Amino acid sequence: MAEGGFPLEALSPLSQAVELALTASAYLAGEDSADSKEDLSLAFIKSRIIPTGSLPENAVAIVASLRESAEKAEEVDEGIAQTLIQSSRQLIDHVSQAVNRSALG
Repeated sequence: MAEGGFPLEALSPLSQAVELALTASAYLAGEDSADSKEDLSLAFIKSRIIPTGSLPENAVAIVASLRESAEKAEEVDEGIAQTLIQSSRQLIDHVSQAVNRSALG
C-alpha cells in the first residue's frame, strides 16, 4: 500500500504487523503473558523485551508514534506516515533477525 501511493492507508495494517512482531519478541524473551488480547505496554517493552535484544533500542518511540498515528490517521501527513513506515519496517526486520537467530540457536 505504501509503495502504491497510499502511506496513510498503510498505517493500520502496519500497526497490526508491528503488534504481532512485539508478541513474537515477548515470546523470545520468555514472556508467557504475550497471549493477552491487549497490546503490550510501552513500559513492558522497555523493561522486559528491549534488554533481550529482540527489539531495537528505539522500539518504544516507534511503537508509541505508530499507535498514536494509527488512532489519529486523519491527522497524519504523508511525510510522517512514510517515516513511520520505514522505522516500523526496521523494527519488524530486527524481530525477524532475532527469531532467525533463536531458531538457529
